[in-house]
Amino acid sequence: MTIRIWLPLTGSIAGIFIGQSLQGVTYMIMYYSCVMFMNRNRSKELHGTGQSLFYMVQTGLACTFSNIAGGWLGGKIGLFKTYFLYGLVLLAVTVLCAFVPRSHLHKDIAKQKETDFL
Repeated sequence: MTIRIWLPLTGSIAGIFIGQSLQGVTYMIMYYSCVMFMNRNRSKELHGTGQSLFYMVQTGLACTFSNIAGGWLGGKIGLFKTYFLYGLVLLAVTVLCAFVPRSHLHKDIAKQKETDFL
């Protein structure tokens, strides 16, 4: 997603087209991952409720907030800096999301070793 956000900042038509063509791919991967996470971690009765709530938050609350905050920030510091900042935030969240499952995996391995020892 970070690359998709930063590609149009190159100023080339190719960067803009490639960035726009990646929009659907990145959106669907994120949406699918969230739905699969909910399906694995919630009971069957709550699958529909969780997905509905996720969709409402994503399309309603998040869309409204990002449009208002992004428009305000774009007016204050400019669109180039706003998109670059947004890319940095996405990159930081991606790095954070890469380390969280890894830390949980290490905890699970340590717990498994402790259980095997006993």
